Amino acid sequence: MREVHIDREHVAETLGGEVYDPDGELVGTVTDVYLDDDSGSPEWIEVKTGLFKRRFVPLDHAQVVRQRVDIPYDRRVVAGTPKIKPIHGVVVPEDEDRLFHYYGISDYEHIPHPLRSMSH
Repeated sequence: MREVHIDREHVAETLGGEVYDPDGELVGTVTDVYLDDDSGSPEWIEVKTGLFKRRFVPLDHAQVVRQRVDIPYDRRVVAGTPKIKPIHGVVVPEDEDRLFHYYGISDYEHIPHPLRSMSH
């Protein structure tokens, strides 16, 4: 994934915060932050978009201010994100690749690593 300029402490403040799309529409609430297992950098947030729906959103190009996260993706795009089920707080590299593909993120230097939940 491209370099994200959001540090772990700063992004930890977003837990429980709200996520908004480019039109200012509420997408959902941040339930977790996932870190690249190799670098420890925050790369994805898990967003609760409905009663039992949780979707992953990349932090790439997101704006984070306290408990508000503005993302460059429409809420309908987030709603269609492939369902990813972390195992004991870990997202396997194959699932991260599915997310990259879905969001149209092309990073030729990306080497898949497991993603680890900040809360596990």
